[in-house]
Amino acid sequence: MLDFSDSDKRVSPRAGADFVMEVYEDNGKKLVGIARLLNLSLSGICVSSTSDLSDKLNMSVRLLLGQRNMLAIPVDMVWKKSYPHTTQYGLRFGAYSDAYKEVILKFMKEYFAEFEDVDLDFK
Repeated sequence: MLDFSDSDKRVSPRAGADFVMEVYEDNGKKLVGIARLLNLSLSGICVSSTSDLSDKLNMSVRLLLGQRNMLAIPVDMVWKKSYPHTTQYGLRFGAYSDAYKEVILKFMKEYFAEFEDVDLDFK
C-alpha cells in the first residue's frame, strides 16, 4: 500500500521513470535542453540535466509516455539542486488537457501495478 504520510509535501504520488525528454522555451519554439526524467505525477516532474534551466522563461517539456503519447506541457521551475556534473529540477505542470491527464494516470497506474496491487484513486 502507498504511504501518504503527513510529512510528505507532495501534492500527488510520483511514479519513477528513466528516459530522455526535451525542454523548450518561448512556448515550445526553442529547444533549451535535454533532460532525464526521474519521476512524474499529475502535478509535475523531477528531471536531471546538464543544461542550465535557471533563467528560462515560458518553459515547456515534451515527453513520450508509452509508445505513442507525446505530451507537450508548460512548466514552471519550483526548485533546483546542483550536483558536480548535473542539476536536478522540480518542475510544476501548468494547465494541460484531460486527455493528457488520462495518459499520465495510465502511466502511473502501470508503474505502481509493477510493485503491488494498488487501486489508485486520483481526482
